[in-house]
Amino acid sequence: MQSEQFKKKEGYPKSAYFVVTHQILERFSFYAINVILPFYFQNILHFDEEASTAIYHGYSVFSYLSSIIGAVIADSLYGKYKTILLFSAVYSAGTFLTAFSATELVSSDLTLTITILGLLCVALAAGAIKPCITAFGGDQFKLPDQEKELNSFFPFLYIWINLSLLVAGLVTPILRRDVSCFGKESCYSLAFAVPFTFIVLSVLAFWIGRRDYRHIIVNENVVGKFLRCIRFAIVRKFTSSSGSDKVRKHWLDYAEVEYSAQFIGNVKAVLDVLVLFIPVIIFWAVYEQQFSTWAFQAERMNGVIGSYEVPPDQVATLNFILTFLFLPVFEQLIFPLLSKCNLLTKSMHRVVFGFICSTLAYVCCYVVELRIEASELKTIHVVWLLPQYTLMSVAEVMVVPPLNSFSYSQAPDSMKSVLLTATLLPQALGSVVVIAVAKGNIFQTQSVQFLFFAGLNTGAVILLIALLWRYKNPSINNDDLELKMEESSIDSSVSPNGN
Repeated sequence: MQSEQFKKKEGYPKSAYFVVTHQILERFSFYAINVILPFYFQNILHFDEEASTAIYHGYSVFSYLSSIIGAVIADSLYGKYKTILLFSAVYSAGTFLTAFSATELVSSDLTLTITILGLLCVALAAGAIKPCITAFGGDQFKLPDQEKELNSFFPFLYIWINLSLLVAGLVTPILRRDVSCFGKESCYSLAFAVPFTFIVLSVLAFWIGRRDYRHIIVNENVVGKFLRCIRFAIVRKFTSSSGSDKVRKHWLDYAEVEYSAQFIGNVKAVLDVLVLFIPVIIFWAVYEQQFSTWAFQAERMNGVIGSYEVPPDQVATLNFILTFLFLPVFEQLIFPLLSKCNLLTKSMHRVVFGFICSTLAYVCCYVVELRIEASELKTIHVVWLLPQYTLMSVAEVMVVPPLNSFSYSQAPDSMKSVLLTATLLPQALGSVVVIAVAKGNIFQTQSVQFLFFAGLNTGAVILLIALLWRYKNPSINNDDLELKMEESSIDSSVSPNGN
């Protein structure tokens, strides 16, 4: 009787906990690799700082883009459950190859090849799983009876994921630096073996819940239909003769011979939102450098605090700590106070302010780098990185949840899965920008490069304001969708960091 009362009060289906367990372990694995990867390429594979940065961000690009692959396969072929299992197996193989490549069992001429193969498997699998596992977790709740429980499930999931990221960021750098193996002062093979262990455990935990899962069958691949509609309209616009086809007001209207007016209207609504994501590309370009160029900046600084020397790849955990602390403070205290003063009441107003904070973070970064360049190596203390990490963490809280909440509210019901997948595209393109700058060797000093990104992000702020000025409510042909431009509350369940 007591357990039955607890079940009614709690409301979470048993299967949801298996999904949470999988996500915690999988995200730990992914970030445990990410946090040490730039230093592995620099210290073990002997790439320079620019090349290591470019490779790291190339790996990130592939992980974001592969989310499209996962969404399409889940919707059109295997369903979410089988897709997650399939790519979890690929994930396991990738982490094994990465750990194996760091051992003395691999000849030096094969180390790079096996490492790249392993990382490709990890990036492919991590990206493909991302849109499936979140949606599959939501599928476990019966709506509308468990709508309240579903709304609390994602913040619950987000908290645990960020805790796992924090632990990964703290533990993995210690394993690679403070443990010796194979006659070397560092032990990257052990640091990479931990993610392999955790991803295997995640697969096992997910498989154990197989008899309890609730499966929702998708009748069509919406992402594929969305892309086909756009392709059809473009082809028809440029191939139809002026006499055989009437002129349309909008280029997408050329698809009306193949698709319904309602579906075309929904595609227009999504594209209108995606235009706002153009300046967001630059935000992700500056944000993602916390784990590459900022980590290399920390490497050139004095990390001794008391009797402990902070590894440079551990400094990035400041972001997770601060974001974890800031989210409830902003949600429960700062945003309500600002709303009472009629300030930053709209989602996109908060996003603009977040962009400004990220620009200021790079101004701080520039100033610190100037001091490093004017001093001897490791004389500037790592504590001077705190202002830029604080500003970037504030920017994350102000940008990511509000932006996702806004864009999700503007999308038709039938297109929400499309938009969920499309929001990962700016993150991928942001890493492309970093790669282009790193490989272009445009700037003579790192400080000038940081100043460039501060200026570039300032331009992104101006562009975002201009796009918002011309943005109008999309005409969504969906009777059951109530469009809300001015959200009074922001859904903080959307995970920053792309997690």
